[in-house]
Amino acid sequence: MSILYSNDFFKNDKVKIPLFNSGKPVHSKYNPKKEAENFINTIDDADFFVVFGLGAGFHIEALKNKFPSAKILAADFYEEDVNFLKENFQILSSLEKSVIFSTFKNFSTDLKKNYIPAKYKTLSALFLPSWKNANETEFENFKKLFDSVLKEISLDFSTQSHFGKIWQKNIIKNIFLKKKQEKIFIDTRKTACIIAAGPSLDETVKSLQNENENFIIATDTSYKILLKYNIFCDAVVSVDGQFVSKEHFTKKIDKKTLFILDYASNPLITEKIIKNKNKNIFFSSGHPLTLYAEKTSSTNNILKLNSGSGTVTICALDFAIKAGFSKIKIFASDFSFKNNKPYAKGSYLDDIFMQNQTKFSPLEKQFTSLMYRTKTELNEENIKTTEILNQYKSSFFSVIKNSDYETKTEKNIITLQSKTKKNSQIFFSSINFSIFSKILKENTENLIRNPELFFNSDFETALLPYISFLRTKKENKNVSYKELLVKAAKSLERLIESL
Repeated sequence: MSILYSNDFFKNDKVKIPLFNSGKPVHSKYNPKKEAENFINTIDDADFFVVFGLGAGFHIEALKNKFPSAKILAADFYEEDVNFLKENFQILSSLEKSVIFSTFKNFSTDLKKNYIPAKYKTLSALFLPSWKNANETEFENFKKLFDSVLKEISLDFSTQSHFGKIWQKNIIKNIFLKKKQEKIFIDTRKTACIIAAGPSLDETVKSLQNENENFIIATDTSYKILLKYNIFCDAVVSVDGQFVSKEHFTKKIDKKTLFILDYASNPLITEKIIKNKNKNIFFSSGHPLTLYAEKTSSTNNILKLNSGSGTVTICALDFAIKAGFSKIKIFASDFSFKNNKPYAKGSYLDDIFMQNQTKFSPLEKQFTSLMYRTKTELNEENIKTTEILNQYKSSFFSVIKNSDYETKTEKNIITLQSKTKKNSQIFFSSINFSIFSKILKENTENLIRNPELFFNSDFETALLPYISFLRTKKENKNVSYKELLVKAAKSLERLIESL
């Protein structure tokens, strides 16, 4: 059964080709292979191709023959069409092992999963001309989706390029520093209060004072703010790997506060809490190097927390859910510039901007520059926000929606109440550095001898964020992917040996 294609075919002694529902042939009736070769000869080389419109697959076969090392994702609009064409045309079924077949419904997931800019330097998209002309609506929908997904992948690659080296260094250092295996138990009979650092915290912070029934979970940015109100934090969550993140904890920290840290977070924080004898839990928000280290070197599964589009508030919420709190209150998750402010007063930015202010750059100007460094827009409450803040907000409420909590919002405080009774969880937090370094050394030696053996392996995946960083360097402009893979492995080995 097909939707865009006719159930009839054009056939003669030499060829069988599909027809559109209009009766028009998808390919040349006389020499479809030659037509496909002529079409593909107009296409420039690329590492990754996206092909829209399957037909009988003559053009996909020609593309594979011309660029045998390239990765190809070929898509048609409906699953029924893909199945119909693969069942009736031998070329498509013979390409199944070397080509990824997709549909409009699965396209976003398939492209994100397979197109990795760190690995595939160049990407090219092509539409089968006859398919494009016969299916204008589907063509436009595919084009819009493709542009949207590509933008998302590009933003992710930009982030990995910027942080790839920092993350790698932080993860290795934190694994090295965390030598003690700990069991952490959380009292989930209390109400978990997650404190973000949005502007509305200036108003809602008063309700946190003198509340003994709360288990207060601060985000790193709100931690310093709460200290200024003499509010004890039972726990604090940090994701940011940048050097500036240590500024959240420059003051004296309470020894009873539990630190919940991403393995990719700043190790200067880890050093401080070890010296201060605080308990801590390390978690993974999805960095493949952390997951690789866990898989090869940990006797227990480390905690996995969802960071959504990359915000600490989502990690803090996910922790409260996974810990087993039945009631959760969320403060100052504004994702907007309420009261024309980016943060509540008392954050680390107050200190930094205060030190840097001059007659020509007062506090107001510095905060205004921060808010308007990217294009702003108005949200549903007619409050200024940005595209990235909207992405954070969407991810945040997606976590809530996928949980089994009932939600109520009142006076800038979101309350979640579980529909079912929760069980408290015990958390483990440790990766064996000695075992990890030994396995990594062995794999690096083998990779140097034969990089291709590690294509599509967990070790290769672990190195991809650092390879993204290497891709941005001028000296690597003409360096092959194999060479970049070796460079990344050697860099990781040197980093471990330096500790």
